Amino acid sequence: MHTEITRLSKRLRRVYERQASKIELPHFCHFPKNSCQLASLYLGVLIKRQFLTVYIELLHGRHRLKEENHYWLEVNGFSYDITADQFDDVSQPIYAGLSNPLSTYFSPYYSTEVMQAFSEYQQIEGERSLSILAQLEALLNQASPPS
Repeated sequence: MHTEITRLSKRLRRVYERQASKIELPHFCHFPKNSCQLASLYLGVLIKRQFLTVYIELLHGRHRLKEENHYWLEVNGFSYDITADQFDDVSQPIYAGLSNPLSTYFSPYYSTEVMQAFSEYQQIEGERSLSILAQLEALLNQASPPS
């Protein structure tokens, strides 16, 4: 199952990279910089829609020394951080990692089950959150499989 989730994650990462200016999410024009929360949230929702039995947490970490935050997913105990490479010490996104190298900098502050997090986001954004989800699903359907 993690192979399929990794494929989906790579396809969505490619969509984010290629379509960032068309995706109406804050800060996506500079993807992956400053887009970790919503990039991870939507990835988690898309994973959950395809793999109903997985347990997905959206983790919010705080930097140990600076006033910085970071978000990533834990899927059945594996780390998925498709924006990890926004930081100097990481050269690529993390797909199905047993750990997240950023955990030396970002202490988990709290975690939320991904559909609960999306529900809370929907309360703020309303229908816009669902239209973005539909847009991402359409873009994913058009995206070529990862190599």
